[in-house]
Amino acid sequence: MRRNKRSVTVAMFLALLLVLLTACQTTENDPVTDETTEAAEVDQTEAAATEEDSEASEQGDVLSFTPGSYEGEAEGFGGPIKVAVTVDEAAIQTVEVLEENETIGIGTKALELLSEDILAKQSIGVDMVSGCTYTSVGFLAAVTEALEQSGVNMDAARAVVQEEPVSTEVQTIETEIVIIGGGGSGMGAALTASEQGAKVVLLEKMPFLGGAMAISGGSVVGPTSDYQQAEGIEDSADLFYEDLLLNGHINDEQISRLYADNVGDMFNWLQNEVGVKFEGFTSAPEYQADRIGKLTGGSPEMAETIRNKLAETDVEVYLNTRATELIKEGDTIVGVKAEGADGSQYEVRAKATLLATGGFGNEKEMLQPPYDTALYYGPVSSTGDGHKMAIDVGAMTHNMEYGKIYPNGVEVSPGFAKSTVTASSEVLRNRSGILVDRSGKRVLDESGSYASIRDIMLEQEDQTLFILMDKENWDVFQQLNIDTRTLTNTEVERGISNEGAAPPLIATNSDIKTAAETVGVDGDALVETVENFNAYYEAGNDEEFGREIKMPIGEGPYYIIEQKPRFATTLGGLKITTNFEVLDENEQPIDGLFAVGEIVAGPQGDDSMPGANLGWAFTSGHLAGKQLAEKVAE
Repeated sequence: MRRNKRSVTVAMFLALLLVLLTACQTTENDPVTDETTEAAEVDQTEAAATEEDSEASEQGDVLSFTPGSYEGEAEGFGGPIKVAVTVDEAAIQTVEVLEENETIGIGTKALELLSEDILAKQSIGVDMVSGCTYTSVGFLAAVTEALEQSGVNMDAARAVVQEEPVSTEVQTIETEIVIIGGGGSGMGAALTASEQGAKVVLLEKMPFLGGAMAISGGSVVGPTSDYQQAEGIEDSADLFYEDLLLNGHINDEQISRLYADNVGDMFNWLQNEVGVKFEGFTSAPEYQADRIGKLTGGSPEMAETIRNKLAETDVEVYLNTRATELIKEGDTIVGVKAEGADGSQYEVRAKATLLATGGFGNEKEMLQPPYDTALYYGPVSSTGDGHKMAIDVGAMTHNMEYGKIYPNGVEVSPGFAKSTVTASSEVLRNRSGILVDRSGKRVLDESGSYASIRDIMLEQEDQTLFILMDKENWDVFQQLNIDTRTLTNTEVERGISNEGAAPPLIATNSDIKTAAETVGVDGDALVETVENFNAYYEAGNDEEFGREIKMPIGEGPYYIIEQKPRFATTLGGLKITTNFEVLDENEQPIDGLFAVGEIVAGPQGDDSMPGANLGWAFTSGHLAGKQLAEKVAE
């Protein structure tokens, strides 16, 4: 194996990025920002030269390598991606990923697809995987570094291979149930309906299944489940229903009741039949009982378990296939038109059409304040496709002005966040992290609900608070971020090196005052705040906010990191019956059209609780799958 010094220059990497962004076939309204990446400014002369090189390479440059195996490494979404590329004199033989920490089933799927594409086309001038920009750019940069060591003409290696045009003749698919959207609710409905004997087609516009579920916080509520009862936890459907209404304020009470009465059965099915693994229950200030089921391996492992279970069924899954228009004949929805990423055209005709398309958090034109300015951290697929198609056939929308903002975002690129929810909650609730504003003062009991922190945060002039941690707390905080595949060490290092000039705002120093002033926080006031906090610990009484302080702030170096509003989940959408029928503007069911998951308004009102989004996704999907299977069998 030959290992040379890295030679990928900044200019070459930016040129590569330009080619990739130009070549990438993304779907309409898909800004390629799920695994968000920073915009790169490329000199126009360099861009023109890159285009000329690409054209020249298409005219007949031949690949010629020095045989061997070469390694390359670059930063991906979850950390470094390390590859080994093996070549002979004339071809790329293998592309092997040696190290990665990408999201299971999403980033890892992108690595698989990109490797296959490079080998098939014998070129790194391939399309990025939609929804996996960070992973795609990192992987291709690593492969580029490896190939540069092989002596190949890099212009030839970057040649864009022109594919044969696909027929635009419409293909008709007949089924009993067509499900639009392959997230938690759609996969849950598909699994259940198939188990009940129904013929199911599942359409997903992304190149992978999972949706928001696969990148969520990693918990599912399970009140009244067998597992919760076995743990000796007292709970009931009535208590959960009460919490839904108390937290949600403007719920559709019939749908909330439906949720509360069926969530336990859903949890039993998810655990016992699908095979999703849990590690006990925890609670949150919003709940009257410990009912948040903690997922083993988090959401990525759960999503992979469900994908594998779905693969065992007869469900026909069409990936990279976007639904474009509901088919209406008379007053009845009889299916949907769809288009593949390669231009293939479909008409899927069915007895029941189920919308499971998620929310519209990534469709700025549909958002209202404060959601239109909050940092986005959700999937690129949340563009309101289902909402738009349903509105076009006369569906009623409800609560469209509401969404869920969490108070623990870190701005890793302009307008986009990563969530530190697990790490932030640990240091604020169970350790000695404190939350301060720019004046250097604490603003509330940090162990309180997300909603209480969010409300204080939104009152700030720049909607920013900061967590201060000692070295011991920071080590726990950042390890949790690594374990949950969120904030990477590279992003932390970049934030520190920015020295407060640009996000993410992160500072470290053995002196609290110096660290604070680096990110624009009053240093003298923060020193006093820390002294007061430690005095409250010694006295056993937080005189300011009544927090139960479990440990003092210890030795440095100290770390300060921004916390900003982050947003992904929308709470507005279609109004439905308890049979999941979509209602029209006169509140009458639209024959043949049904909806589940985030596209439905009402189950959680104007706010959502921890674990309740996934709880609703699976409960609605599982129950609708049962009901529709029975309906189409009539």
